[in-house]
Amino acid sequence: MDIKLKTLKLTNFKGIKDLEIEFKDGMNCICGDNATGKTTVFDSFLWLLFGKDSSDRKDFGVKTLDSNGNEIHRIEHNVTAVIEIDGKDRTFSRTLREKWSRKKGNTEEEYTGNDTVYEVDNVPLKMSEYQEKVADMVDESLFKLITNVGQFCSMKWQEQRSVLTAIANIGTDKEIAESRKMTLICEILNSGKSIEERAKELANSKKKIKKELDTIPVRIDEISRTFPENEMRNADDVKADIEHIKNNIKAIEKEIAVISKSDVSIQAEVEIKKIEAEMQTAIAEANAENSKMKAEYNEKLSIQKAKIRDIEEKIAYCKKTINDCNKDISNGETMLENLRVKYSEVYKRKFDDTVCPCCGRPWEAEDLQEKQNTFNQSKAEEMKSINVRGQELKAGVEYSKKLITEKEGKIIELTSMLESENGAIDLPKLITVDTSKFTERIEKIRNGITKPDTSKQEEEIKNLESKLAELEQELSDINSVAKQKQRIDELTAEIKEKSSAIAEIEKEEAEIMMFTEVKIELLGASINSKFKMVKFKLYNNLINGGYEECCEATVNGVPFKDLNNAAKINAGLDIINTLQNYHNVFAPVFIDNKESVNQLFDIKSQIVCLIVTNDKKLIVNREVA
Repeated sequence: MDIKLKTLKLTNFKGIKDLEIEFKDGMNCICGDNATGKTTVFDSFLWLLFGKDSSDRKDFGVKTLDSNGNEIHRIEHNVTAVIEIDGKDRTFSRTLREKWSRKKGNTEEEYTGNDTVYEVDNVPLKMSEYQEKVADMVDESLFKLITNVGQFCSMKWQEQRSVLTAIANIGTDKEIAESRKMTLICEILNSGKSIEERAKELANSKKKIKKELDTIPVRIDEISRTFPENEMRNADDVKADIEHIKNNIKAIEKEIAVISKSDVSIQAEVEIKKIEAEMQTAIAEANAENSKMKAEYNEKLSIQKAKIRDIEEKIAYCKKTINDCNKDISNGETMLENLRVKYSEVYKRKFDDTVCPCCGRPWEAEDLQEKQNTFNQSKAEEMKSINVRGQELKAGVEYSKKLITEKEGKIIELTSMLESENGAIDLPKLITVDTSKFTERIEKIRNGITKPDTSKQEEEIKNLESKLAELEQELSDINSVAKQKQRIDELTAEIKEKSSAIAEIEKEEAEIMMFTEVKIELLGASINSKFKMVKFKLYNNLINGGYEECCEATVNGVPFKDLNNAAKINAGLDIINTLQNYHNVFAPVFIDNKESVNQLFDIKSQIVCLIVTNDKKLIVNREVA
């Protein structure tokens, strides 16, 4: 589609009472001094089509003002243009009219708002119908991109990248992966996830696994510290000793039975054996309970240490946040003070442009009023901007102060928790079995009968039983340590399992990285081949070896933001030329401050140059060097 501007007529639009411009093919020049209405011409064209000015604002001053800066009522504000579309002329018109009505009982009419009247080829249309006509000609967002040299590079980098990716046409991620036979990438895409989503998922999983992995050596160390310093015997050896002593005790008991069989009644012997069995049961239960209490004590000690470490880390984080907030408050207050000084300076600024700088004569009343209005508007906008920035800084300072108070309260709370957690955990009092109550009962039975002297054998049994109790306690300790070692083996196996999981994740991340590098190469080559002077940086290299998406236009390696005005204009023309060719839509391109460019980048479409000269009124299509 080829769009050309043939004529543009402004009536009472932004201070221009009556202006009609005829445009030619190729380059058109609109010359004039500052504030003579050059930008207004561009604004009028965009307002006609989309109801916005060249800064993309809907709410801007369309109406003509009097010498006191007040709106002139009861006049129409109109822009009409003849636009050639693929060789056919179409006339578009937009008119802003005031609405006046007289309420019941009043004699005078009151201003009640505005109406907008739309016409295409002299046919009145509703707003929606008019917008459809404009949309049939060209999409609004595309029109701005291909008519304003600064539009593309003023967008967010994400939006720029989206436009460039669309014209690159390198294929979908799946098509790229299949062409390079990247099986793993194809599997990811077939799962319904994007490569970026899968990369974030992998990074998050690896972070969680590493965090869990970091705690395991600490847990192993804490378990290891509960082991006795001296090396313990083999459990089977201790069991053999226990069995040997039990057999000896049985043998001696048989010997006692033989000695005392004639004198001790069968009933007395049964009662004694029952009491002895009760005593052994009580001892065994006490030993088991003691082992359990020791294990619980070690577990509580481990949990306490972990809680203390967590609280200390949270306190450190709160202190760091307070330190950062104090820096933000200091910086914010300094900037606020600077803004107050700047506001005072702007407020005191006076209008002093009362005479012509060339001839020294006072300005005409109309020109003087226009310059004073411009000065007052600029001053008001600057003071408003300073106020807005001041409010933002003040809000930031208040937020930082609130955050400090919050974190200081949190530190007090955490410190209290730390003090309570630092309390010593006492080793529980171990159970001891009072065997005297059993032996007293046995003695009472034995004293009730007359029997031969078996004191030697009984003393021997007593010594053996004492040794047996020691061995059983030793076996209990060995079993407890064996369980702890088994837990260490489980944790060690968990380390291997998690390390293997991380290796698998890193393998997939490497595949994604390889795919990203392929895509970077294809995307960069495709996009940059479509431009003659502009090249785009599409990725930043990260310290960890990865890549971060970006979009930055450059000319000969110089970033767009650092180019001079002439280079920025030509870079914008190069971008417009590519977009027009890609979309096959050619529309008038408006170039502000063209006087800064000696040689314009050559493009196919019509060009409207806005040039600053000393002319006090607009001059159209005068030859300008």
